[in-house]
Amino acid sequence: KGEPSTPVNPAQGLVWSAIVNQVDRAGSESAFVSVTDTSRTTFGKHPWSIGGGGAADLKEMIESSAKEHLQKRIAHIGFMAITGEDDAFIIPRHLGIRIDFPNRAFMIGDMIRDWGNPQDELILFPYKLVVSTYQAPQIKPGSEYSRWIWNLRTPLRSRNMFGKTIEEHGFRWDQYIQFIRDRVSATILITFAFVATHNHFVLDRGGKVFNRSAPVIKLPAGATEEDHLALLGLLNSSVACFWLKQVCHNKGSTVDQHGARQTTTPFEDFYEFTGTKLAEFPIPPLPNPSPQGERGLIRHTLPPLSPRGEGFNTAHSSSPLPLGRGAGGEGFFGERGWGEGEIARRLDQLAQEYAACLPANLFK
Repeated sequence: KGEPSTPVNPAQGLVWSAIVNQVDRAGSESAFVSVTDTSRTTFGKHPWSIGGGGAADLKEMIESSAKEHLQKRIAHIGFMAITGEDDAFIIPRHLGIRIDFPNRAFMIGDMIRDWGNPQDELILFPYKLVVSTYQAPQIKPGSEYSRWIWNLRTPLRSRNMFGKTIEEHGFRWDQYIQFIRDRVSATILITFAFVATHNHFVLDRGGKVFNRSAPVIKLPAGATEEDHLALLGLLNSSVACFWLKQVCHNKGSTVDQHGARQTTTPFEDFYEFTGTKLAEFPIPPLPNPSPQGERGLIRHTLPPLSPRGEGFNTAHSSSPLPLGRGAGGEGFFGERGWGEGEIARRLDQLAQEYAACLPANLFK
């Protein structure tokens, strides 16, 4: 672990003292460092896994057991939309009712936590779907929207990306500066927190705007809700959490009196989970989703409940398993009155089943 605070005398710092005392003592461990002999070729490429405590060996075992990477299972990963000026587009909820202009729930990375994404804010959505393209809706003179947005025209027109203004990019001055149509129009996505202490992935069924701090994952055309839930369980697993922390940038937890980032308790460290690193996530051997209407990935790992609801059967069923949208809805979840907590528990069990696909000695 890192230095708990800035030492008065750097030469007497706890971490530095541990390094000095343990140098050339391969196999030794202390509260701050562990020492091992490592081949020079290991450090010939990034990222380095030098967390100690056997972390590098465990990371290697996870990667060696994989048959493919996440990028082979998905269509896209990245930002959905960048407004260039979030504060200009965010509106109070009461205004969203009377403004008579398209608006959607607005999500940021800080909201993506614990399998959920509470909708606290609304954002103006200056687009309307015409056939298969999004076009700018008409601004009605004297409308609530025109009065709101006209006061902000100067900062909105001055937004710049890649050396060009919003209008030089071919968009109307009151639109977003970046807009990924396929991701905005998707009816089901997986979103995640770009910066967080742990992996937080959430299933979303469309109709929202996610900013750059909440990237999204879009699966290939034809992927079912079961396929999304199967991947969701894997990405929220402790195996995924461990691997991501080995390859993603540790931003630390606090800032000292000099403005420098420092780490205290590892549990509180924030990591930057980039799409590039996430695309390299090793996937254990899993069956491919069938294009003939088969149930997809989850069919092979999540058996149905018994007729009396006594838990999971030991035998897998090939019959369809309709999934609903939570307690009170139709389908598998709704018929059983499952709330968010129960759904999370079941998905956690699914993640454990995926972990069982890894080598038996992985966690020993």
